[in-house]
Amino acid sequence: YNALLANNTCEGECVRGLPFRINNNRTFDTELDVNSAYIMARFDGLNLPGQLPIRGNIGVRHVKSDRSISAFTISDLLVDGEQRSFATTDFTHTLPSFNLIWDARDDLMVRFAWYESMVRPNANAYRVDSSVDVDWIDEEETIPEDVDIELGNPDILPFTADAWDVSVEWYNRKGSGITFAYFSKEVANGIEDRVLCPANLTDLDQLDPYDFTGIITGGLTEVGGECQDQAGVPVFIEDSINNAETFTIDGWEVGILQNFDFLDGWMSGLGVRANYTRIDTSEGPDFDSSGNRLPLENVSEDTYNLILYYEAERWGVRMAYNYRSEYFIESTGSFTGEDRFVGARDRLDMSAS
Repeated sequence: YNALLANNTCEGECVRGLPFRINNNRTFDTELDVNSAYIMARFDGLNLPGQLPIRGNIGVRHVKSDRSISAFTISDLLVDGEQRSFATTDFTHTLPSFNLIWDARDDLMVRFAWYESMVRPNANAYRVDSSVDVDWIDEEETIPEDVDIELGNPDILPFTADAWDVSVEWYNRKGSGITFAYFSKEVANGIEDRVLCPANLTDLDQLDPYDFTGIITGGLTEVGGECQDQAGVPVFIEDSINNAETFTIDGWEVGILQNFDFLDGWMSGLGVRANYTRIDTSEGPDFDSSGNRLPLENVSEDTYNLILYYEAERWGVRMAYNYRSEYFIESTGSFTGEDRFVGARDRLDMSAS
């Protein structure tokens, strides 16, 4: 920073003496309006003549989402120098669910759940802007070497999933329990990069504000797997779309909650709570530009928590330890333009009251 200020004078829009420009892939506004309605019915087998030890509920949720997004695009190739693009998208989801509980014994419970769900994508994934970068062979910028075009896609839809899970829960003592759970989710509507090579740039409405005179000659054709104009200049055009692939997330969890109130004296205030979760993160919903499936984003393969506590009549103290293994972040989530792994981390907290 000091070296830049020492040798340069900023003109125009500046921040702390350095040039500032509205970056097309970081400056955008989005608004989401969600309207939902749901209906649910409960059932209890004890109300039947045979008094079955089962209970649960069944329901459905209907969600309507209206999304609008706008973004600035700044480029030397824009006819008006600066453009703000707008787009609106709406989508609906009908999401049923079913939950069943079997009271196998007074201290043993088996739960089963099946449901459909959806998760909206990162806002940066459906931005509406576009960008054009030109590399020049000569310093006078008269002979283009290649052209790189990135297009946003405001019609990117949420992920959807069909999921089920089952758990066995043993409450061995009042205020204590040991549980084991397994879950599986089949996810669809992942996002992948798409490479385009239209016969004419006019086929892409997002490029209407750009002037490619003297840069791209004639129509585009694919030559040896590379998109080129009539003069042989490579033109790389890329956007993102929802893919038709599905993938499955599997995992399991074990948990324990035990108090020691059966012990005598001061030791009756001791307790422990712990859980461990294992998730297969090797495959996620998204693909890179080469068609390779990316790992599951923002999810660690291993996570565990350990809480030790002591509670007396008037005071208590608690130590909590949390650990998560490394996890993957895509470029759209990192705002750096690069996919990356975040290293494993752990945390220790103490509280007293």
